[in-house]
Amino acid sequence: MLRIAALTILATSLSGCASVYVMSHVPTATMARLSAMTVADIDPRELLVVARLAKGLEPQPGGVKVTLGLSAPQGGRRTETFALEAVPTSAEMVAVAKFQRLDEGLFVYQLSATDMLRLSRIVAETAQASGSKSISISAGVDACHRGPLTEGALPSTTILKANASGYFILAQDLDIRRLVSASELAAKVPACVS
Repeated sequence: MLRIAALTILATSLSGCASVYVMSHVPTATMARLSAMTVADIDPRELLVVARLAKGLEPQPGGVKVTLGLSAPQGGRRTETFALEAVPTSAEMVAVAKFQRLDEGLFVYQLSATDMLRLSRIVAETAQASGSKSISISAGVDACHRGPLTEGALPSTTILKANASGYFILAQDLDIRRLVSASELAAKVPACVS
């Protein structure tokens, strides 16, 4: 599966292995905002991911994920991954309407109730631990397609809401065709099952 529009930024610095192409689609304001983010800035009840995908594409079931990289108490880092679930259509659509574009679908995802509790525990544990509170965060979407893939660009944008301060774009208008070769596209972005 192709994880599209994925972005990982450490609170202190950008990851050295990030693709130049992907990084060129990250707004400067996003880099500044993420560089200042700590674990305490994440509100599990507010954590949402919005995927804006080219017409005919949609997230696969279980395909929207957020991964957090956290400082471990003994040093080093630990990773936690959360699979998100679709938000009921009307619940957040008004808030994200400004991101809508003609001929692109908009999909909103949130943590499950179980993962809200798990992330709340992680935030509390990290707040009590000594040492660095830095965080890396990535959001990704495994996409599938309905009908034939269109010719030309297949733009993908990933938007994050980490707390009540609102939404911000992680990566904007990444062309899926530039991320994978033509021969890999069908395997990486398969036909939707249901």
